[in-house]
Amino acid sequence: MAEKVKCIVKGDSSKYSDCRCITEIRTDARSYTRLEAHNRVKASPGSIFVAQGGSKADLVPAEREGLKYVRTAPNDTTADNLLNAPKC
Repeated sequence: MAEKVKCIVKGDSSKYSDCRCITEIRTDARSYTRLEAHNRVKASPGSIFVAQGGSKADLVPAEREGLKYVRTAPNDTTADNLLNAPKC
């Protein structure tokens, strides 16, 4: 069963302004570090999603400058669903 993101922890906001600033993702089932979330959605696509403002988007693995992280799959909104999730 897919896990819904409850909240996020931003720890690298001074270094990154995108989803790379997220250091922890808490779902209705457990907490994931940035790397754990990346590995989870890479191994099991659609296993974690975020729902904000009536819009739902799956998390997908991403990598930039050697840093593995997750972001939301493109959907019908221009807002970043994951960055707009509540802060823990």
